[in-house]
Amino acid sequence: MPGKKKLRLALIIIVDGVLIAHQQTPRPTLKYVKMVQDVDAFCLHPWGRESFLKTITCMKPPKFIPLKCEDPIAKLVDLLKQETFRLKGFPLSLQLLAFQAVPELQSIIPAPLDSLSIIQLEEPHLPVYPKISYLDILRVEAVENLAVTSLIPIQSQPQPGWGVWHDVVADERLTYMENLIANHHPFKKHLWPGGDTSTPILIHKPPLEEPETRRQVSKNALRPRKPLNKPPPCRKQRRISNYFLRTGSTSNSNDQMMEMLSKVSSEVSKLRKEFRLMRQLNKRKKSRTHSKRSAFHSLIGSPHKPQLSHRGCQTDPTEHSTDDVPNETHMEILMYMLAGRHRELLDREKLAFTTPYLASGIQEVFKGFKKLARKDRFKWDTRLTELVLQPGKKWMEDVFTIYTPMIWEDRHWVGLAINLDMGYVEILDPLPTLYGDNKVQKLMDPILTSLPYLVKKVAKPQQTQFRGLKPFHWERITGSYINERSGDCGPVSIKFMELHSHGDPLPHMSGITDGTVDDLRKQYAMDVYKTIVLPAYHVPTFP
Repeated sequence: MPGKKKLRLALIIIVDGVLIAHQQTPRPTLKYVKMVQDVDAFCLHPWGRESFLKTITCMKPPKFIPLKCEDPIAKLVDLLKQETFRLKGFPLSLQLLAFQAVPELQSIIPAPLDSLSIIQLEEPHLPVYPKISYLDILRVEAVENLAVTSLIPIQSQPQPGWGVWHDVVADERLTYMENLIANHHPFKKHLWPGGDTSTPILIHKPPLEEPETRRQVSKNALRPRKPLNKPPPCRKQRRISNYFLRTGSTSNSNDQMMEMLSKVSSEVSKLRKEFRLMRQLNKRKKSRTHSKRSAFHSLIGSPHKPQLSHRGCQTDPTEHSTDDVPNETHMEILMYMLAGRHRELLDREKLAFTTPYLASGIQEVFKGFKKLARKDRFKWDTRLTELVLQPGKKWMEDVFTIYTPMIWEDRHWVGLAINLDMGYVEILDPLPTLYGDNKVQKLMDPILTSLPYLVKKVAKPQQTQFRGLKPFHWERITGSYINERSGDCGPVSIKFMELHSHGDPLPHMSGITDGTVDDLRKQYAMDVYKTIVLPAYHVPTFP
């Protein structure tokens, strides 16, 4: 592609995707495409003013339209009452303005995970930064002597009207406010009467500090006994604390725990039966046989596996066998384990690790769903609606990104990262050469087509949040570790989702090796035991 064409495309992306963003899926504006034919004139255009007008328009009352928008002020109030509000244009500039005008806001910016600048970055993506909570904003507002500095340069001009746009209408109220700012007038909250009072005022309440004795007893209860009097290292304390996760007190969490334990017990019983069968076979045959592996072995795996070429998770290069593929129960246990391990991250970033039934359940009902002319009237399965409306993890309110495994043709597991807000699915495929793009589109069609209707009918998102009933888009993540061995697709896809949710830290999805996978399977088996089995038999008591 010629360099001039690349430059024009880059300019369109910057304008339509950053400065004047107005759609969930960025699309080029015909007006700007025509303007970019003359690059010099395009660069001289006042894009700052254009971006400001686009940004401020969505923050103003809409236009009066008979029978559709009779009360623009009430319409704007209803939009602002929502938990989220989609801004158009370039709202980042308003955030930067707030940080500069209110220096106290800079004190609540979370510390970055690393201090590298953009020039020093070696990865192909920006680092992940923690988000600022609205509780921190309320805490700043509650500061007694909060200082707000005006950044608007108020000064007399050499001639009246100098530097003013020709289409700007003089406003006496604006002139009055500029005079107050120029004279350093101290503004107070009581000077701004009016506003909407239909919702309760958010009042900052500082967290209550626990008594020192209680914290000390809690730490001693979790600290292992040692003959030495010095406290154990912090890293070791965190590792020991993982054995004793605080379980929920509701009956729902207990029911889930018992259901998981029953599944683990059934798999262990299968292990014992198969072990007895293998002993009988070993007595009859001295040579090594290719028997089925047990459920627990499918989690641990064998460190030495034959290399397969484009055969997915099959056990034999010459047969279409799926015995070596982890079943849905195994994947559900692993997802449950990850959800418990990364609970704080999931709550903070509004993520969720969910059961593989999300994909398999949609596939089961897709045939009936596709036949309906009015798909918005389809009655969804109860288990699917429970996943969407799970307390504390409701879609489009508490959770905006869903991680779930999906099996293709009962032979190959992949991980899905579903962004509900943008209608975008990232596929984490351990063996991308197994299926071409046309086949992947066919396999993903039930998920991509059904999810918008499931979200709209069950989650019932706010109007500004919802992107419509268009099918979701998908993309396979490239540059990751490629696994060509038998039976590894399940654990590898789980690891891909775990790394993806953390922003792909070390060792990165591209840095995984076959040896890493061997250790990973064993570690996952031990983590399942620590997270599910051990807390059930040794429930900790807290003071």
